[in-house]
Amino acid sequence: MDLITICDPATGAEATVAPGRGMNCFRWTVPTGRGPWDVLWAEPGFESGAGRPSASGVPLLLPHPGRIDAAQFEFGGKTYQLEPSDAHGNAIHGFVHRRAWRVVESLPAEVTGEFQLSRDAPEDLPRWPSDFRARVRMRIAAGRLTTDIQVENAGQADLPFALGTHAYFRVPLESAGSRADVELFAPADREWLLDGRMLPTGELRPLDADCDLRQGVGLESRPFDNPFAAAPFTEGVSGLRDRRTGRTLSQRCGEEFTCYVVYTPGHGEAVCIEPCTSVPDPYRLESQGVAVGLRVLAPGESFATTIELQADPAD
Repeated sequence: MDLITICDPATGAEATVAPGRGMNCFRWTVPTGRGPWDVLWAEPGFESGAGRPSASGVPLLLPHPGRIDAAQFEFGGKTYQLEPSDAHGNAIHGFVHRRAWRVVESLPAEVTGEFQLSRDAPEDLPRWPSDFRARVRMRIAAGRLTTDIQVENAGQADLPFALGTHAYFRVPLESAGSRADVELFAPADREWLLDGRMLPTGELRPLDADCDLRQGVGLESRPFDNPFAAAPFTEGVSGLRDRRTGRTLSQRCGEEFTCYVVYTPGHGEAVCIEPCTSVPDPYRLESQGVAVGLRVLAPGESFATTIELQADPAD
C-alpha cells in the first residue's frame, strides 16, 4: 500500500498517511528531550490493510460520525439504507474512512487528498441523498499537526451531513509513565444519554462532579463510550495531560463541533476524543424535535473547518 510521510525539516517531526485507507494519518512522531514521542496508536499491520479502518490512527468520519439507527434514515421524503456495521445492526462512522482517497498534492511538509462519492465509491451513491466531495489537507510543523477539511455538495440535491474525527491517542503519554498518570479534558458540560443499542435518547444530563471534563478526569475513573455536549461559549480544546510531568496533547477545533464522543478501547493502549459536528443518529432525533447539529448544504455550497493537534512535551 502506498504511504506518504510528511516531515518538518526544522525539528524532524513526521507524520505518515495512508490514502488507501481513508486518508488516515496513523503515525505522528514528535522529537523531544526524552526521545521520540509516538502520539498516535495504530494496530500492527494497519498500513498493510490489517484491522478495522476505524480502529487506528485518525479516521475521518463522513458523511456521519457515530451510529444511525438500524442503518436507515429518512431525508427529503426518501428512505436511505446504509450498511449495518456494529453489533446492534446500526450503521457507524460513515464510509469515507473505508475507501481509498486520491492524492492531489504532495509536498515535503503537507499532503492533500480528495474523495468524491460518485467517482471514488459510486456503489455508495444510492446510499446518500446527494453526491459530495471531501478535500483534506494535512500540515506538519514542529509539534503541530493541522488538518484542514472541506466538504462540498457536488450533486443536484440537498446534502445532509455531519463530520467527525476519531483520533486514537496513545497512552501513557511517555514510555516511562503509566496510564494512571493521564487525565482527559474536553469542553463539555453535559452528557447525552444512550439506550441499550448505544443510540442517544435525546435526553441530556449534567455531568457528575467526578466526571467534570472541563477540569480533567483521570483515565482510571471509568471506561468511556459516550457522547458529550460542548459547553456554550467554551473554547474548543480537548486533550490529554500527564499529571506527573505536565506533558500535554491538545486538540483544538471550532465551535461548529458541538459534540465530543469519548471512547476508551478495551486494549487500554489508547483513548479517543472525537469532535463531531452533530450528535450520533441526527435524523431520528431531529424528526423528534431535538436539535443536534445536522447540517444541510444546497448544491454547490461547501463547509470548511480545521482541527489542530498540538504536542507539548514539557521538556
